[in-house]
Amino acid sequence: MRAIRLLNLRRLVRQPLRAVIAVVAVTAGVSLAVSVLVVMSSINSAVVTFSRAVAGPTPLRVVGAAVRGGLEESVVAKVEATPGVTGAVPMVQTVAMAEDARGAQLPVVAFGVDCRVEKLFGALGCDPAALAASASSPTTAAPLISASLARRLGSDAHLRTDLGRVPLSGAPAPDALDRLNDGRVVVFPLPIAQLEFVRPGRIDVIYVTTAPGAHLEDVQRRLERAVGPHNGVLRATDAPAQAGVVTQIFIPLLGMVSLFSLGVGAVLVYNTVALSLEERRRQLAIVGALGGSPRRLLLGTLVEAGVLGLIGGLLGTVAGALVARPITAGLNDFTQKGLGLRVPVHVSPSAVVIGAALGVLVSVVASIVPARRALRMDVAAELSNRELRSESAPALRWRRAAIALVVLVAGLVLGMVAARGGGLEKWQAVAGPLAFLVATLASVIAAGALAPALVRLVARLLPRAAAPTRLGLSNLIREPGRTGVMAVAVSSAVGISFVLSSFSQSVRTAIESSLDRADNDWVWVSTLEPNNTVNIDSRVSPDLVARVRAVPGVASVEGGSGLITGHTAGQLIGIEGRERLYGDVDVIDGTADTTRFQAGEVLIGPSLARATGARAGDRVTIDTPTGRTTVPVMGVWQDGDYGGRNVTMTLRLLERLYGPQPSFAALARPAPGLTVDQLARRITAAGLDPFLQVRTPQQLSDDAADDIAQQLASFWAIQRSLLLVAFVAVLSTLLLVGAQRRRELALLAAVGMQPGEMARMVVSEAGTVAAAGVALGVAAGAAMSIGLISATIILIGYEDPLTFDVFSIPAAAAIAVAVVILASGIPAWRTSRLEVVEALQYE
Repeated sequence: MRAIRLLNLRRLVRQPLRAVIAVVAVTAGVSLAVSVLVVMSSINSAVVTFSRAVAGPTPLRVVGAAVRGGLEESVVAKVEATPGVTGAVPMVQTVAMAEDARGAQLPVVAFGVDCRVEKLFGALGCDPAALAASASSPTTAAPLISASLARRLGSDAHLRTDLGRVPLSGAPAPDALDRLNDGRVVVFPLPIAQLEFVRPGRIDVIYVTTAPGAHLEDVQRRLERAVGPHNGVLRATDAPAQAGVVTQIFIPLLGMVSLFSLGVGAVLVYNTVALSLEERRRQLAIVGALGGSPRRLLLGTLVEAGVLGLIGGLLGTVAGALVARPITAGLNDFTQKGLGLRVPVHVSPSAVVIGAALGVLVSVVASIVPARRALRMDVAAELSNRELRSESAPALRWRRAAIALVVLVAGLVLGMVAARGGGLEKWQAVAGPLAFLVATLASVIAAGALAPALVRLVARLLPRAAAPTRLGLSNLIREPGRTGVMAVAVSSAVGISFVLSSFSQSVRTAIESSLDRADNDWVWVSTLEPNNTVNIDSRVSPDLVARVRAVPGVASVEGGSGLITGHTAGQLIGIEGRERLYGDVDVIDGTADTTRFQAGEVLIGPSLARATGARAGDRVTIDTPTGRTTVPVMGVWQDGDYGGRNVTMTLRLLERLYGPQPSFAALARPAPGLTVDQLARRITAAGLDPFLQVRTPQQLSDDAADDIAQQLASFWAIQRSLLLVAFVAVLSTLLLVGAQRRRELALLAAVGMQPGEMARMVVSEAGTVAAAGVALGVAAGAAMSIGLISATIILIGYEDPLTFDVFSIPAAAAIAVAVVILASGIPAWRTSRLEVVEALQYE
């Protein structure tokens, strides 16, 4: 340990610049991986905090087969009769839209309770007689809202329910409700909530109190037997099932990108350690000559790397929390619409530990190869200066490039095979994402190996360039390792930008193509946005539907509804009810026959088909409030709603299984001789509702594409982080290499090279690397786009056409080049300020 402290740890103090560069490299790599952990921790923390606040002292809750009205009221008696249970508190618990006078909407959590809620929050002065009176006169019953919500909404505020708009002005506003969900809470008497949110004889959840000393696991098992397998019994800290929609769709994609960033960070650490050890060759040779064993020297190097990795990992956790902020903000649209919750950034202790461990692991693993290589030197030759660095360029790494390209092609081919037929087999679900990850990493390695070749090509194209430029190109050619590292960092940022832009374009093209195939003779009318509103109970009211039907030119009005079943994240199934098939069906297996659909057969999504093994002609099991049932499968179609775990049936069958379901929207069909655009203008002009949204099929398509683009904001945050990684890579590499070439630079200055010319030499190196990184990034982005299209067929369930957004390349290239040139500023300045005499004396 004394030798390690003298040879390694002391060096960190005596040469802080190199230590800082290594720490920053680890920080950049770890931050993106930690950001994914922080996002998951933030979602879980927000959901658990809300669940605990609502549950009060109750340790258990019973949830139904469906998120919306999934429990029959008769279940309450079964819960109360279960041994070990001392009380049952039934509730309606949903999400609704609050409207203020300024025309803004806010998702809030709406509750329906009776006097049994005092078991959760203590004596509240609840009067059962007053509740019964409010149930008999629902039009005069006012809900409770929090004081902060009342101030936020102002006067003339309303809550939109499934039956219409409930005025909130003058509603009682106790301060106690401010403690729940940041005050975004509205409370109704239970019978009123059942009426307003269309749950006749149904509730959403039952909170359960247990006897003192009762074993919680035993009570939970007895409750599971009492309520039946179609219902669920959860702990107070268990997240609602609908929270799994976010984690099932976004977290796998974010996780793959974070693994990619860890790989880039490892490459940066490898480069930093290799260059640092290169500077210490003579020192290591002296230690070896004095009896230092290779094992001891290797251990010291790894300990040094581990210390730097630990510091970088902890800083990476802080940086990851900052990166997680825009990612979490992008996911808040889902959490607010699905749960009524905003998700603040929450860094758990486990994220700190994992970040530190990742930093140490990445640093140590990346240091092993350069450390072993440096320790294989000939000590005698090094001490006699016979192993100084060669000034000739090493052979290009064609073998590495060829292997990487072969692996890249193999990964893309495997991804296409895995996506064939919709990826319905279970092995395809594993092979598809793995193939995409392998292909992505192979494209990174190929970019690093091919970068020096591009630089050599540039040198041949510029034979008469200025001396600083030619010298800069020569430096890049004779040091392909560092050239590749910088190019990888630049190409990663450019490649991800190209992938995101191209994917957004592919989604838009797919939506427009689906629109072209569908029955487009209708106008979409709703009070909700078109996407991600399945859990919001502010749907079109019967009165609004009647007024739409009365607009001149409306021939007929159709509806459609849906809900989510399942009480754990892995069991979630989206159930959608339609009055007809609209022609937007891409069948993978089976058929989509209108007659059979109307007769009660269903279409299922690819992920559900993969999980259950169900195909056309089989039956699939779904949970309903009255028990488990099976429905006949007519076909499997390429529908990615709910991550491909969906069942589409007639609206009539949906209501037979789950009770009355208000429609998401009213589809108004125009009378003969009237176009959809003309009808849309008539409905808008009728002024049916201040928050009414009227969309033609084309407008609905544009809205859906824009919504997808907004959801990609999380990934754009990661892309911007990769630009920071590129900045760090160029800055650290040029600084380290500048320190390594001090004697060489001093000789150039001694023979007459001006300080400005030396600075331009460094900047020309950075500019050339940026150009090579942009070219390789576009190529790698094209390959990753091909792999992503295959992977999304499995991960999400939609099949999008392959589209390249070439118009996004100039902007991405300009930003990347600007970042790289900016990163070269400090190394260029240091090079121009070099002390010639001191550097020539340096050993």
